[in-house]
Amino acid sequence: MGYLLELVSILSDIGRYGESLSYYDRLISLVPGESGFVMSRALALYTLGRYEDSVADFEKVLRKKPDDTDALINMGTALFRLGDRRAAMECYKRSIDFDPSLEKEWLMRGISASSFIEWEIDRIHRISESSIIYGSGDAKPKLRASKMEKEDFTQAGTGSVSSPVMESSEYDSVNIPDPRTPTKEQLDDPDYLYKKGVALARRGYYRASLKCFSRIETLTEDCSDAVFSKGIIYAKNGYFNEALDCFDRVLKMNPSHEKAQKAKRMAEIKRKI
Repeated sequence: MGYLLELVSILSDIGRYGESLSYYDRLISLVPGESGFVMSRALALYTLGRYEDSVADFEKVLRKKPDDTDALINMGTALFRLGDRRAAMECYKRSIDFDPSLEKEWLMRGISASSFIEWEIDRIHRISESSIIYGSGDAKPKLRASKMEKEDFTQAGTGSVSSPVMESSEYDSVNIPDPRTPTKEQLDDPDYLYKKGVALARRGYYRASLKCFSRIETLTEDCSDAVFSKGIIYAKNGYFNEALDCFDRVLKMNPSHEKAQKAKRMAEIKRKI
């Protein structure tokens, strides 16, 4: 079980929450009574935007530990995002009853008592209007559909990319490969090739992406980001020996490359599974 714990820790550290879920499932099946694993899976689901699934796990935690204020706050926040303000308000009240100072924690999430007061006033107005128009009936808040989890290819480097999860706002311009034939200048530009390789990989064109990163290696000695990206592609596709070779090369260039260190440990663990 130790290797599973290390693996989920590494995956969480590098932001690969989607991949961590199956390993949390295995940990929970091995130790059914350990609510900590359920809580960790719930937090991963919440981070992925799968709020309804996270709420189900938070509820399991609270059945065993009714006074778990972390579960209450996170479940309440998920319910708030889903639009179920009534249930979110119950979580808010229960957590504040346990510890009044937790109001600050809610406030950091953009939720306060006034959030529920405004909702209640609006709800009463809507019910009143509905009664006038239709006669009677209570309007119940509906759950909005949870966000779909995206399992796009992601990578990390040591420069402009800070983690294996690509920040879409920063790289919107490279999400879709440019259909135009690149110029000779572009084919000799490591920065262009790197962005092109990332864009291709995100679309699943891994071989073409690898060619871009390999081209960078022939143009400059400062190619640790490109080699690291190759390692991520190999690891994602199950070629762990090739991935480990890439990560070792990165660490020779930069022994303090933390993401290469973590990715190497993860590849070594996955190779054994």
